Amino acid sequence: MKSTIAKRCALICVATVAAGLAVNQASAAPSDEAVKSVVVRFSDLDLSQPQDARTLYSRIQRAAQLACGEAETADLARFARYHNCIEQAVTNAVATVNVHQVTEIHQAQSLRQSRS
Repeated sequence: MKSTIAKRCALICVATVAAGLAVNQASAAPSDEAVKSVVVRFSDLDLSQPQDARTLYSRIQRAAQLACGEAETADLARFARYHNCIEQAVTNAVATVNVHQVTEIHQAQSLRQSRS
């Protein structure tokens, strides 16, 4: 049952990543610039397995990086918005997937980042 639910969440993850981007890029992007979304597929994964949960988390992170665009290191405000965009998109996607192991991975990653 869980794997069926997880497979159906793939499209919801896309919507969540896009929603996170819309909130975070609204102040940075001109109104005519479209919000990007990236499909995260994971029907090939068994999310009850730790390695597969880590694989999904990596896919979510890569999708967020692609959707948020290039980091502009010359402008600190834009660089901060880029990182906020990624953080929000990943957080939204993880919440949408709602799989305990993926949530734990995200919480551990967020804790490591807040300490650095």
